[in-house]
Amino acid sequence: PPVSLPDNLRQVQISASVTVAVTVEANGSHSERITRSSGNGEVDQVVLNALRNWRWEPAVRNGQKTTTTETVIVNLK
Repeated sequence: PPVSLPDNLRQVQISASVTVAVTVEANGSHSERITRSSGNGEVDQVVLNALRNWRWEPAVRNGQKTTTTETVIVNLK
């Protein structure tokens, strides 16, 4: 699902990109870490909060669930 900015940030017409490393554990738990900030801490937090609510599935290798880290780039306009 798309990440939507709250009204106060949308009104200032922010255009930003945030790069996040998402680690999905074999048990389905996940953690998120910003690897490239938008330059706006409030925007970064909105992106992290959204990604924390996404549903992530562990990768499967040789029939076994395994831990992986994916890079997610969120572009906001």
